[in-house]
Amino acid sequence: MRLGKVDPAFAARVKADTGIDLSGLEEAIDTAQVQHAFNKHGPGNEQDRRQEPISPEAISVYRDAVRNYDKVKARRSKKSGMTLTFEKRVDGVIVVVEQVRTGQGTFSFFDMWIKKAS
Repeated sequence: MRLGKVDPAFAARVKADTGIDLSGLEEAIDTAQVQHAFNKHGPGNEQDRRQEPISPEAISVYRDAVRNYDKVKARRSKKSGMTLTFEKRVDGVIVVVEQVRTGQGTFSFFDMWIKKAS
């Protein structure tokens, strides 16, 4: 599902912090990627003791967490291409990974987990 163009102010902030230009891309979310996040990090599936299971409520606020991030890190891999990892401190630390798909013109949800606050 495409959610609209990336906000220009957000794109400028990400470019200043990472060098990655999101201008003109559309934000998107794919149910297969949300399902992947729940299968890996949802209730009963999260294996990392340093993390809390994600919930539907966490998914519902992921866009706010991304837009108002505390930290962002860019990474390129052969498997995933260019991804941006956003961290936002809420109760724990919400971590959202978004994939930059310039060929498809999208900036898309890729994965999510919640680190326990330290």
